[in-house]
Amino acid sequence: MNTIFGLRRMYKLTDEAAKSELTRARGRGLRQMINEIEYNADRVRQEQETACRQNLEAAMQHLLKPSRIIPAVSTWLRLFQDGFGSATRFPFLVLHDASQYGKTQFARQLFGAARTLVVSCQGVKQPNLKSFSRSKHKAIVFDEADHTLILANKQLFQAGTVSILLAQSQCQEHAYEVWLYGVPLIISTNTWDATADEWLPANSILVPVDSPLWADNLPVADAPRAT
Repeated sequence: MNTIFGLRRMYKLTDEAAKSELTRARGRGLRQMINEIEYNADRVRQEQETACRQNLEAAMQHLLKPSRIIPAVSTWLRLFQDGFGSATRFPFLVLHDASQYGKTQFARQLFGAARTLVVSCQGVKQPNLKSFSRSKHKAIVFDEADHTLILANKQLFQAGTVSILLAQSQCQEHAYEVWLYGVPLIISTNTWDATADEWLPANSILVPVDSPLWADNLPVADAPRAT
Protein backbone atom coordinates (compact mmCIF):
# COMPACT_ATOMS: atom_id res chain seq x y z
CA MET A 1 0.00 0.00 0.00
CA ASN A 2 2.72 2.46 1.00
CA THR A 3 4.74 1.53 -2.09
CA ILE A 4 1.79 2.28 -4.36
CA PHE A 5 1.13 5.56 -2.58
CA GLY A 6 4.81 6.46 -2.81
CA LEU A 7 4.90 5.81 -6.57
CA ARG A 8 1.91 8.09 -6.98
CA ARG A 9 3.63 10.82 -4.96
CA MET A 10 6.65 10.55 -7.27
CA TYR A 11 4.33 10.96 -10.28
CA LYS A 12 5.10 7.39 -11.44
CA LEU A 13 1.42 6.46 -11.14
CA THR A 14 -1.59 8.53 -12.15
CA ASP A 15 -4.26 9.20 -9.56
CA GLU A 16 -6.66 6.75 -11.20
CA ALA A 17 -4.00 4.04 -11.50
CA ALA A 18 -2.99 4.53 -7.86
CA LYS A 19 -6.60 4.26 -6.67
CA SER A 20 -7.08 1.10 -8.73
CA GLU A 21 -3.92 -0.54 -7.34
CA LEU A 22 -4.75 0.48 -3.78
CA THR A 23 -8.22 -1.05 -4.12
CA ARG A 24 -6.76 -4.30 -5.37
CA ALA A 25 -4.27 -4.40 -2.50
CA ARG A 26 -7.13 -4.28 0.06
CA GLY A 27 -4.82 -3.08 2.81
CA ARG A 28 -5.41 -0.97 5.89
CA GLY A 29 -5.87 2.73 5.40
CA LEU A 30 -7.38 2.26 1.93
CA ARG A 31 -10.14 4.81 2.42
CA GLN A 32 -7.80 7.40 3.91
CA MET A 33 -5.32 7.07 1.04
CA ILE A 34 -8.01 7.31 -1.62
CA ASN A 35 -9.56 10.30 0.15
CA GLU A 36 -6.16 12.02 0.19
CA ILE A 37 -5.69 11.40 -3.54
CA GLU A 38 -9.15 12.76 -4.34
CA TYR A 39 -8.67 15.76 -2.03
CA ASN A 40 -5.38 16.62 -3.71
CA ALA A 41 -6.89 16.23 -7.17
CA ASP A 42 -9.78 18.50 -6.20
CA ARG A 43 -7.37 21.16 -4.89
CA VAL A 44 -5.34 21.04 -8.09
CA ARG A 45 -8.51 21.35 -10.15
CA GLN A 46 -9.67 24.34 -8.11
CA GLU A 47 -6.31 26.08 -8.53
CA GLN A 48 -6.39 25.48 -12.28
CA GLU A 49 -9.94 26.83 -12.54
CA THR A 50 -9.02 29.88 -10.45
CA ALA A 51 -5.99 30.61 -12.65
CA CYS A 52 -8.09 30.15 -15.79
CA ARG A 53 -10.78 32.50 -14.47
CA GLN A 54 -8.24 35.14 -13.47
CA ASN A 55 -6.58 34.99 -16.87
CA LEU A 56 -9.96 35.33 -18.58
CA GLU A 57 -10.94 38.28 -16.40
CA ALA A 58 -7.62 40.01 -17.10
CA ALA A 59 -8.09 39.51 -20.83
CA MET A 60 -11.62 40.92 -20.68
CA GLN A 61 -10.83 44.02 -18.63
CA HIS A 62 -10.82 46.22 -21.73
CA LEU A 63 -14.39 45.12 -22.49
CA LEU A 64 -15.79 46.25 -19.13
CA LYS A 65 -17.61 49.54 -19.04
CA PRO A 66 -16.59 51.99 -16.29
CA SER A 67 -18.86 52.36 -13.29
CA ARG A 68 -21.13 55.27 -12.54
CA ILE A 69 -20.21 57.59 -9.69
CA ILE A 70 -22.69 57.21 -6.84
CA PRO A 71 -22.18 59.73 -4.00
CA ALA A 72 -23.42 57.34 -1.29
CA VAL A 73 -20.93 54.70 -2.43
CA SER A 74 -18.07 57.21 -2.57
CA THR A 75 -18.87 58.29 1.00
CA TRP A 76 -18.96 54.65 2.13
CA LEU A 77 -15.57 53.97 0.52
CA ARG A 78 -13.99 56.80 2.50
CA LEU A 79 -14.90 55.04 5.76
CA PHE A 80 -12.32 52.38 4.98
CA GLN A 81 -9.64 54.90 4.16
CA ASP A 82 -9.96 56.77 7.45
CA GLY A 83 -11.68 54.44 9.92
CA PHE A 84 -9.27 51.51 10.41
CA GLY A 85 -8.07 51.60 14.00
CA SER A 86 -10.51 54.33 15.05
CA ALA A 87 -13.93 52.82 14.27
CA THR A 88 -15.06 49.67 16.13
CA ARG A 89 -17.33 48.48 13.34
CA PHE A 90 -18.19 49.32 9.74
CA PRO A 91 -21.53 49.45 7.92
CA PHE A 92 -22.04 47.09 5.00
CA LEU A 93 -23.13 48.35 1.59
CA VAL A 94 -26.38 47.09 0.06
CA LEU A 95 -26.93 47.35 -3.69
CA HIS A 96 -30.59 46.54 -4.23
CA ASP A 97 -32.70 46.36 -7.35
CA ALA A 98 -35.32 44.13 -8.91
CA SER A 99 -33.60 43.59 -12.24
CA GLN A 100 -30.20 43.17 -13.89
CA TYR A 101 -28.36 46.46 -13.61
CA GLY A 102 -24.82 45.16 -13.07
CA LYS A 103 -24.74 45.24 -9.25
CA THR A 104 -22.21 42.45 -8.74
CA GLN A 105 -19.86 43.68 -11.47
CA PHE A 106 -20.05 47.19 -10.03
CA ALA A 107 -19.24 45.85 -6.55
CA ARG A 108 -16.27 43.85 -7.81
CA GLN A 109 -14.75 46.87 -9.54
CA LEU A 110 -14.77 48.99 -6.36
CA PHE A 111 -11.71 47.20 -4.97
CA GLY A 112 -10.64 45.31 -8.07
CA ALA A 113 -11.97 41.97 -9.25
CA ALA A 114 -8.75 40.11 -8.42
CA ARG A 115 -8.84 41.35 -4.80
CA THR A 116 -12.56 40.82 -4.22
CA LEU A 117 -14.08 37.56 -2.98
CA VAL A 118 -17.55 36.86 -4.38
CA VAL A 119 -19.64 34.51 -2.24
CA SER A 120 -22.85 33.00 -3.61
CA CYS A 121 -25.54 33.29 -0.92
CA GLN A 122 -28.73 32.24 -2.66
CA GLY A 123 -30.68 29.86 -0.45
CA VAL A 124 -28.02 29.56 2.29
CA LYS A 125 -28.32 30.22 6.02
CA GLN A 126 -24.70 31.22 6.48
CA PRO A 127 -22.11 32.39 3.91
CA ASN A 128 -19.12 30.18 3.19
CA LEU A 129 -15.99 32.23 3.93
CA LYS A 130 -13.43 29.43 4.11
CA SER A 131 -11.62 30.81 1.07
CA PHE A 132 -11.35 34.33 2.50
CA SER A 133 -7.81 35.56 3.13
CA ARG A 134 -6.93 39.04 4.38
CA SER A 135 -3.63 38.87 2.50
CA LYS A 136 -5.45 38.15 -0.76
CA HIS A 137 -8.84 39.86 -0.51
CA LYS A 138 -9.64 43.51 0.14
CA ALA A 139 -13.44 43.15 0.04
CA ILE A 140 -16.23 40.58 0.00
CA VAL A 141 -19.34 40.62 -2.20
CA PHE A 142 -22.27 38.56 -0.93
CA ASP A 143 -24.17 37.80 -4.11
CA GLU A 144 -27.95 37.35 -3.70
CA ALA A 145 -27.82 37.67 0.09
CA ASP A 146 -31.18 38.88 1.37
CA HIS A 147 -32.04 40.60 4.64
CA THR A 148 -32.92 37.33 6.40
CA LEU A 149 -29.37 36.01 5.92
CA ILE A 150 -27.86 39.21 7.31
CA LEU A 151 -30.20 39.24 10.33
CA ALA A 152 -29.25 35.63 11.09
CA ASN A 153 -25.55 36.61 11.07
CA LYS A 154 -25.52 40.10 12.60
CA GLN A 155 -22.17 39.84 14.32
CA LEU A 156 -20.49 38.76 11.10
CA PHE A 157 -21.83 41.68 9.07
CA GLN A 158 -20.85 44.30 11.62
CA ALA A 159 -17.20 43.79 10.55
CA GLY A 160 -16.19 44.41 14.14
CA THR A 161 -13.00 43.76 16.08
CA VAL A 162 -14.10 40.31 17.32
CA SER A 163 -13.36 37.12 15.37
CA ILE A 164 -16.42 35.11 14.31
CA LEU A 165 -16.75 31.33 14.44
CA LEU A 166 -18.67 29.91 11.46
CA ALA A 167 -20.01 26.45 10.55
CA GLN A 168 -20.52 25.58 14.19
CA SER A 169 -21.99 22.24 15.25
CA GLN A 170 -22.07 20.03 18.33
CA CYS A 171 -18.70 18.48 17.57
CA GLN A 172 -17.27 21.66 15.92
CA GLU A 173 -15.52 19.41 13.40
CA HIS A 174 -15.93 21.84 10.49
CA ALA A 175 -15.96 25.12 12.45
CA TYR A 176 -13.57 27.85 11.36
CA GLU A 177 -12.78 31.39 12.41
CA VAL A 178 -12.82 34.61 10.39
CA TRP A 179 -11.82 38.15 11.33
CA LEU A 180 -13.50 40.77 9.17
CA TYR A 181 -12.59 43.97 10.98
CA GLY A 182 -12.27 46.76 8.45
CA VAL A 183 -13.12 44.51 5.50
CA PRO A 184 -15.67 46.15 3.16
CA LEU A 185 -18.76 43.93 2.92
CA ILE A 186 -21.06 44.44 -0.05
CA ILE A 187 -24.51 42.92 -0.48
CA SER A 188 -25.74 42.51 -4.05
CA THR A 189 -29.37 41.49 -3.93
CA ASN A 190 -32.74 41.54 -5.64
CA THR A 191 -34.57 40.97 -2.35
CA TRP A 192 -34.27 43.44 0.51
CA ASP A 193 -36.62 44.66 3.23
CA ALA A 194 -34.99 47.42 5.26
CA THR A 195 -38.06 47.56 7.52
CA ALA A 196 -37.70 43.95 8.66
CA ASP A 197 -35.55 45.00 11.63
CA GLU A 198 -34.38 48.39 12.89
CA TRP A 199 -30.85 46.93 13.08
CA LEU A 200 -30.61 46.89 9.28
CA PRO A 201 -30.72 50.64 8.52
CA ALA A 202 -28.55 51.30 11.59
CA ASN A 203 -25.76 49.08 10.29
CA SER A 204 -25.93 49.43 6.52
CA ILE A 205 -25.77 51.87 3.63
CA LEU A 206 -28.66 51.10 1.30
CA VAL A 207 -28.30 52.10 -2.35
CA PRO A 208 -31.46 51.41 -4.38
CA VAL A 209 -30.47 50.80 -7.98
CA ASP A 210 -33.00 51.94 -10.55
CA SER A 211 -30.76 52.21 -13.61
CA PRO A 212 -27.62 50.49 -15.00
CA LEU A 213 -24.52 50.94 -12.86
CA TRP A 214 -22.20 51.39 -15.81
CA ALA A 215 -21.58 54.60 -17.71
CA ASP A 216 -21.05 54.45 -21.46
CA ASN A 217 -19.30 57.82 -21.69
CA LEU A 218 -17.47 57.96 -18.35
CA PRO A 219 -13.65 57.88 -18.53
CA VAL A 220 -12.17 54.91 -16.67
CA ALA A 221 -10.18 57.27 -14.42
CA ASP A 222 -13.45 58.73 -13.10
CA ALA A 223 -14.91 55.40 -12.01
CA PRO A 224 -15.38 55.12 -8.22
CA ARG A 225 -12.65 52.97 -6.67
CA ALA A 226 -11.07 52.47 -3.29
CA THR A 227 -7.53 53.73 -2.85
